[in-house]
Amino acid sequence: MQNLTPVLTRMTKEVDAREKELTHQVHREMLTRSLEQVKNLTPVLISGIKTFITVKDSGKSLKGLTDLDLF
Repeated sequence: MQNLTPVLTRMTKEVDAREKELTHQVHREMLTRSLEQVKNLTPVLISGIKTFITVKDSGKSLKGLTDLDLF
């Protein structure tokens, strides 16, 4: 998890900087929307991975978590 966050942060900054280089407006808008989705969903991904690791390390079954819509 410690390695994932800085990499995703750097990647989004680099893509955001390159977005201004796109000359076709439609492509620029598509990239902007996709980048926003990545920014919004990254915390969800990290939270899900942390939850999975915590449950896996605790030795509990993942079966009960499906009721909570975590998986």
